[in-house]
Amino acid sequence: MKSEYYYQLKKMTVSAMLLALALLLPFLTGQLQAIGQMLSPMHLPVLLCGFLCGPIYGFLVGLVAAPLRFLIFGMPRMPNVLYMTTELASYGLISGLFYHILPNGLKIVHRKTASPVVYVGVMVGAGTRDELPEENGMAHYIEHCVFKGTEHYTARQIINHIEGIGGEINAYTTKEETTFYAATLRAHFRTTLHLLAELVLRPTFVKRETDKELTVIFDEIESYNDSPSELIYDDFENLVFEGSSLAMPILGTKKTLRRISKSPNIALDWMKTHYRPERMVLFVLGNVTTKQVIAAAEKELLFESGVGSRESGIGNQELGIQSRESGVRIFKRHTHQTHIMLGGRCY
Repeated sequence: MKSEYYYQLKKMTVSAMLLALALLLPFLTGQLQAIGQMLSPMHLPVLLCGFLCGPIYGFLVGLVAAPLRFLIFGMPRMPNVLYMTTELASYGLISGLFYHILPNGLKIVHRKTASPVVYVGVMVGAGTRDELPEENGMAHYIEHCVFKGTEHYTARQIINHIEGIGGEINAYTTKEETTFYAATLRAHFRTTLHLLAELVLRPTFVKRETDKELTVIFDEIESYNDSPSELIYDDFENLVFEGSSLAMPILGTKKTLRRISKSPNIALDWMKTHYRPERMVLFVLGNVTTKQVIAAAEKELLFESGVGSRESGIGNQELGIQSRESGVRIFKRHTHQTHIMLGGRCY
């Protein structure tokens, strides 16, 4: 940590020197050009120096402004939060960013800020790409249903627990990962992490509650099908990634979801396979120390033997994407608009 401090101090010093030089150059440029006008044409080197100061000034300003703009606006959006922060840190463009890996393989990414609000979440490397055809929609189904009850909290208690302290909790699913996250005041950091751990490690999937949530997911599917501008993405990926799990929709189908919801053990067994510590990242942003984050993670994110352990389950399987020639697929919908998408595989 000390070496990181000195590195950041050195970087700031160099940036300050470049900025000072860039600010002084307009003055130097004006002085040299004024001198050049008073001198005879024999003093060509002086005149050239005066005119060259302008481009040099612009170059140095760009040299200083580019990293500053990078620090302010950040990198372009990337598909994986951990990859993005790792890349920024590797270039020394994020200060106060720390990593730690627990003995069970769970990764921790922490950045300390002065904000009284703490953002904390758990990202699980399990999404649509990890599903079999008969399991399509499993990752998204789990994301919804863990909020319907855990071993220690009912659905109502989960919501009241976080809203009662002025916080907010949510989740989302992609084809690559499932993420549970929350925002609360710093004083409630441990409480928030405890609740997130309950969702990830101890859901119960009570049948009467999951059946209610199933109707919500069905409505979401219908709403999605009624939006051609969104549905075209699924149609496109089904064509591009044909033959692999990436071609399947995140929401799944009503047929597969009815099968999944028949027994709570189906979802629990899937979680035992894929919700493993080495496939999880705990990320924290706020005014808490790295020591506090590690201590809280070691206490809350405990994995029982065989439940998300290294011995259970398998890693990401080979996708087996079929090689195919370029092609065109046309879908006819009863709408007044036409949507077009053009692209191809790049990974």
